[in-house]
Amino acid sequence: METFTLQLEECGTTTASPAAVASAVTESSTPERLEAVVETLIAPGSVSLLIGGAGTGKNRLVQEAATALSERLGERVAMISLIPPTDPMTGIAGHLGRRFPAAPPDSGSRISAAEADPIGARLMEAVDREAQRGAPLIVAQGLDQYSTEATLMLDRLVRSRRSRVVGTARRLSGAAAHVARDPRVHTITVPPLTVEECRRFVERLLGVELVELETLRRWYRLTEGNSLSLTLLVLALDRQGLIGRHRGVAYELPGAVAVPSEFGDFLRETCSPEELRTLELVANVEPMFESTFVELLDPEHVAGLQERGILALGSTPNGNFTLSLRHQMLAAAVREQMSPSRVVEVSEQLFSALQQELGDGGPYRAPSLLLRAVEMGLDAHRNLPLSWLSEALEGLSDGADPGRRLRIALALAAHPDASTSQLASAALQAVRIARMMGDRARLDEGLEHVREAVGRLRRSAASPATERVRLQLALVEHCVMDREDPSEAASVLDELEREFADSDGPIREAILSARVQLLASTGQLRQALERAPQVDEIGSMPVEWERTRARAVSALILSQQGRSEAAIRLADHSAAIAAIGEQQLDNAKLLRFCSFIGSWSCGSIEEARHTLGEFAAESFADVHFSGLVETCSVLIALADGKWRLAAQRAERLKARLAESDRYGLTGLANAALALALAALGEKEASRRAIRQAETRQLGLSQMVAGYARLMTLRARQWNADVGTAALGLRLAAWARAEQLDGIELQALHLLAVESPDEATIYRARIQTLAGSVQLPMSAVLLAHCEELFDGHSAWDTPPARTLTEFGLWVPLPLTEALSAREREIAMFAALGYSSRWIAEQFHLSVRTVDTHLRHVFTKLHVGGRDELRQWFRREHSLG
Repeated sequence: METFTLQLEECGTTTASPAAVASAVTESSTPERLEAVVETLIAPGSVSLLIGGAGTGKNRLVQEAATALSERLGERVAMISLIPPTDPMTGIAGHLGRRFPAAPPDSGSRISAAEADPIGARLMEAVDREAQRGAPLIVAQGLDQYSTEATLMLDRLVRSRRSRVVGTARRLSGAAAHVARDPRVHTITVPPLTVEECRRFVERLLGVELVELETLRRWYRLTEGNSLSLTLLVLALDRQGLIGRHRGVAYELPGAVAVPSEFGDFLRETCSPEELRTLELVANVEPMFESTFVELLDPEHVAGLQERGILALGSTPNGNFTLSLRHQMLAAAVREQMSPSRVVEVSEQLFSALQQELGDGGPYRAPSLLLRAVEMGLDAHRNLPLSWLSEALEGLSDGADPGRRLRIALALAAHPDASTSQLASAALQAVRIARMMGDRARLDEGLEHVREAVGRLRRSAASPATERVRLQLALVEHCVMDREDPSEAASVLDELEREFADSDGPIREAILSARVQLLASTGQLRQALERAPQVDEIGSMPVEWERTRARAVSALILSQQGRSEAAIRLADHSAAIAAIGEQQLDNAKLLRFCSFIGSWSCGSIEEARHTLGEFAAESFADVHFSGLVETCSVLIALADGKWRLAAQRAERLKARLAESDRYGLTGLANAALALALAALGEKEASRRAIRQAETRQLGLSQMVAGYARLMTLRARQWNADVGTAALGLRLAAWARAEQLDGIELQALHLLAVESPDEATIYRARIQTLAGSVQLPMSAVLLAHCEELFDGHSAWDTPPARTLTEFGLWVPLPLTEALSAREREIAMFAALGYSSRWIAEQFHLSVRTVDTHLRHVFTKLHVGGRDELRQWFRREHSLG
């Protein structure tokens, strides 16, 4: 007889404080879900039912809920776990186990209603005996697999209300559906983990402070938020030494496979060779919906794989049947174990079946199959008709899988029968997508096709102007971003401007936008803004699409001028236009970055944080790394004074940008890292980052050169480097020449902090700048300067504290006595922030913050917060 396994566990203690209850919830990776479950179990005899797919963490949630419930009730909870047998037809004894001698044997005969009540009573008595040392909590797993008899017995236990019961099920069927009919039963859906829950889950699993955003993105895409798959993936990578750790951050190292070997081992152990071949056919085209493909499958294999939960049936929005592997990681495991020759073999089999079904008419008889035919044909190394490739590429939207689009574009560009127009269009798409993906080899391949198209057009007497301009502009971008040869790019643009001086709007605007971008990418910000379209000059949709990059440049320069409201308005308006344009999604993301910079730069930190939150959420749909969201995350951490977090993020950002930096963000990342390291007291590392930041790099780092230079200057200030005041004057002079009032004001403010006497002669200039730069930060900078000129301390004045709310921090006094975390906490405490506020900022307990402060007091030989503030004032004045 197959039996049900019963496990008796005691949870909790005899006392329960609010702090203990809060700890149980906040330490969970899914605190909101845990709180929801615990709330339903407070009342005696309450029943909760958790419904969710395999691997969603239902059982983990139940374990956490038992502990939290014990703390909430202030008494022990005896958790009686009922683990379901593998055979769903097992009777009462199979489900309720040998630990319940009252359970009748599995005779196979049905019990009567008259027998059910006394059996149920005896079972409840047995539960009470098992839980004599605490409040009983029955955990019934897999309710949708219960037999009819076991369902009846469970129903008696539930209705008795003598024990709390929590059940789990994948579907609301069987015993789960029966129990859920009781209106007093709380039914809770357990979906896959959200991104935030996934982050907390992984950080707890690996015991780290932070998981890198790009790593989290990849793992979330692979596992689709399934906690079991996520656990297997992370632990397998960790076991293989493919997870790096540095400064409390976990990140995936190069060389990691798509899926852990456990998934492949599972398939090989549970599937026959014939079943594996069935899975290969499905995985290659999933979701499989074409009848001609389904006919290739063995019905017996499909039924068996479906029963074991490997294959899943579904439907398209229009109701058509689909067949796919139940989880993305299983599909990836199938594809990963296929040899190149096997991929060709399977693709040939699928392509031949499709071709036979379609006959002489080709995929035109069924346009929905055109993409299938092209993909299978390319995988099978077939020479496909030019018309197939052309129509397939045209039919793919801008949001389609970029790898698929790139592959078809390169195949079309390489086709011997491609016209010049087809070659040009395909080559441009290939270059744009390869650059976005960071695929250097395919980018070079695409650029060769661009050069070929340029050569053809030059030999043509009547070549379309639009194609010629777009091809040349692709080469201009190549000169700037890949070859770092702005002189060659400028020469090409000079020639285009002469040739198309009298052309229509979109062509002229495309050339102008490239010129503005080139000027800004090389740090010529004043000239770039002068050449850019006026902010209030609005053209037609095609014209505005061509102006997108120029608008982004204008927004970034306006922010540095201190005109943040205008910058944000321009960026948001242009992003809305770009979002509906063909092949403009990448530009829309760039403009979102510009909007963030506008908020961050004027001290509207909460607005910037909100923009970042939306930006980060959208980035989880991105297949390839851009660095824009990560850069925003670093800047927010700096504004919050979370130097360690900023350093963690900046170091990982630098490593990713070393692999692919399509926007030219490395210089800005180095500047931010330099400031974070300086604030942490890591002077030599900070100075190395300063030198790297000051190495000229074309791209976005030059477009926001004012902010990059301010951050390196502040890093020198924190490091107490000689000559910082002189460098502040030099930055102010550069900003004045570039007409960047916002940068000039901050540079002169830094000079006032460093050397108030030297800065006094610029008092009138500071007042003028404060009147031209957007409020309220400009007014606070002016007030702080005035107090410095009047001999007040840089540290403990009201304007100094207000500046921290705008993300501007006066440097800590020099000391090597404190750790990185102690420096952060000491700074906030010296500024008057409470331990609770500091704890919330750093996601620590108040007790931990107070412990750090005691260490600070001991190391600095001060008696408390007041003496700490005096120490900061005294040491800063001496510095």
